[in-house]
Amino acid sequence: PVITLNGASTINLTVGDSFSDPGATASDAEDSDLTGSITTSGLVDTGTIGTYTITYNVEDSGGLTDTETRTVNINAQEDDGGGNNGGSGGGSTPPGPTVGVAAGPNFTSGGSATVGEPQGEVLGAAVCSIEYLRDYLRQGMKNDSEQVTKLQEFLNKELGLSLPMTGFFGQLTRAAVEQFQVKHKGEVLKPWVPYGLESENTPTGYVYKTTKRWINMLECPDLNLPIPQLP
Repeated sequence: PVITLNGASTINLTVGDSFSDPGATASDAEDSDLTGSITTSGLVDTGTIGTYTITYNVEDSGGLTDTETRTVNINAQEDDGGGNNGGSGGGSTPPGPTVGVAAGPNFTSGGSATVGEPQGEVLGAAVCSIEYLRDYLRQGMKNDSEQVTKLQEFLNKELGLSLPMTGFFGQLTRAAVEQFQVKHKGEVLKPWVPYGLESENTPTGYVYKTTKRWINMLECPDLNLPIPQLP
């Protein structure tokens, strides 16, 4: 399959501007139009100066994939001559809302991240009353890209890695999951040995019952999640 971005691959904005993701289209020689199958992940905070990446992934019926990215640069406002002293009466443009463009398989390109109203999660808000990960995840499944991005963010923090935040569960993400499982084998792998796992040193790369539980426990110990019923 081939993903084609709508509009430029790099967009430059000034802090406080609004942003609407132009989206992308996807086509394939056998499956024809795959635009409706594109999964998109990324976050653009138009109120904070920085460089943000939106990632588009698609997979065809044969399991082949394509990935494209768009870079959004949020730049500082240029000095309009009003000076930087406290008495300046020119005012400043209020910061724009954070735009989360993570979406599931039903994402439709073009306008899906319109920012007429604040939406998505609030940056810096800590929520510990629900599970960090809600889904089981593995390579080859039709995973929720937002859940995979959260997994990648967790693995980078927990293991000191630099996984690309693509929202796509590929070989790199699987290898990181296996590393996490071995690191916490007592909580993640050992419970499976009586049910056929070769040993507690045999990772699966599958974010399943015990792996998902331990990720959620490390993110929010207050949840005090019980050991799930196995197998």
